[in-house]
Amino acid sequence: MLRVRWSGRTTGWPLRLLAATAIVMVIGGCDDEGDSGPRPPNVVVIQSDDQGLDLFTRQAMPATYRELVDHGTRLRNYITTTPLCCPSRASLLTGQYGHNNGVLANKYSLLRDKDEILPAWLQHAGYRTIHVGKYLNNYESFADERKPAFGWSDWQTAAVPGYYDYDLSDNGRLVHYGSRDRDYSGRVITRRAARAVRESAGGDPFYLQVDYYQPHSDPGRGDDCSKYPIPDPNDFGELTDADIPRPPSFDERDMSDKPPFASGLPPLDAGDLATIAGKYRCGLAASRSLDRGVERIVGALRETGELDRTVVVYVSDNGVLHGQHRVPAGKHVAYEEAIRVPGVIRVPSGVLDDAAPASVAAPTANIDLAPTILDLAGASPCIEDDTCRVMDGLSMAGSLGGAGEPIADDRTLVVELDEEQKPPNRHEPCRYAGVATLADIYIRYSRAQDATGNCVPVDQAELYDREGDPYQLDNLATEGGGQVASLVGDLQARLDELHDCAGVEGRDPRVGGRPYCG
Repeated sequence: MLRVRWSGRTTGWPLRLLAATAIVMVIGGCDDEGDSGPRPPNVVVIQSDDQGLDLFTRQAMPATYRELVDHGTRLRNYITTTPLCCPSRASLLTGQYGHNNGVLANKYSLLRDKDEILPAWLQHAGYRTIHVGKYLNNYESFADERKPAFGWSDWQTAAVPGYYDYDLSDNGRLVHYGSRDRDYSGRVITRRAARAVRESAGGDPFYLQVDYYQPHSDPGRGDDCSKYPIPDPNDFGELTDADIPRPPSFDERDMSDKPPFASGLPPLDAGDLATIAGKYRCGLAASRSLDRGVERIVGALRETGELDRTVVVYVSDNGVLHGQHRVPAGKHVAYEEAIRVPGVIRVPSGVLDDAAPASVAAPTANIDLAPTILDLAGASPCIEDDTCRVMDGLSMAGSLGGAGEPIADDRTLVVELDEEQKPPNRHEPCRYAGVATLADIYIRYSRAQDATGNCVPVDQAELYDREGDPYQLDNLATEGGGQVASLVGDLQARLDELHDCAGVEGRDPRVGGRPYCG
């Protein structure tokens, strides 16, 4: 259990809270002053599902680029530390790696300290917290799907998500949505999110997390997209002629340097190519309604006068492969297409000391969102004043133009997964841990699927030069000798140090003698 009882020292979060208080004192347009000072900023987090960088394009999402990318900060090297829905979302809510919050597979039940999450901390700091859309996977198997999860003031959540024929909990009252056009989940989520903005405007600061289901694949109604991401009815036929990206890694010719779980994949056949085309084009079309959702939510903020005091974040939980390395569809692997995802933060002028930059090149990840939001809100990772969760991520406030040190370019991030239950013949890893820097990514696999789909022990590795070999064609871990051997040794030593790391040096107390994550 990664919690700590503070001793009253002037280092760590207490010091950051002083800096955060200085930040909120200069918030433009925030005249709701009381005994506690100016009102801190609202925060809106919009999260898509299975949207990699190849689906986050200006063509598919023009309004998102216009409202957020062009007026915000693009996180150029933002990754998800576990490329899977539930673990990624758990890291967002806790600021921790999966090896600390317990979630390295698609099970909400694995989450440790379920009451110690971002919305609960913000509630403690005086925020109204609102969830709309999809929650952590298998929440309904652990708790009554009608019951709001801890920390949320307003719960508008589909515990079992889908595009049609699903139930949504309206603060404990189940509302069924059927197969009408207006029941499309993207429309419902957008309507409820925009309404939440209007209802919350002018009151306490609010935290709104909007979790869309697009562009996740889902069988069901959808005509040609019935096995793929399902677009809004208004978007059928859109982008059907879009060219499928064919980077050098697409249907990779020589897979002999890959671990056996990957090298055993056959070349893509006609059926694979049809699947890839369907998933990609339907995913682009499904992203259109995501884009309208962003536009409508930002529009509601503007109409209510809240936009100038609202931090807006757009991210995806993970990416998906579309034929790279012969994978027709998948996301469990630590390849670039799965771990690198959209990351954009729009911070209004006046919230930070200086104007936010157009982009940040330093390595950032989903574990950094909670520390950043808390920093901007002047809050701490605590429900009680003296008991706090120890987060692994860093605040990005310094990189965005606020108080604190910018994230260093030489930062090392952990990438990990531990999932045993898989469909057969997926040719995927089951358990791995690795480290990623701007220059390299090194992954060590300890369990992977065999030919029958069972997870068995292995000892395999992949190492790629992320700068010189961005398509990950040459697995350096198979070469050995000379400089490569030295690099493997250095990265393995870094992995040995960080695989059970906890907290940040200078901010957090050490946890059980374990090394710091940063």
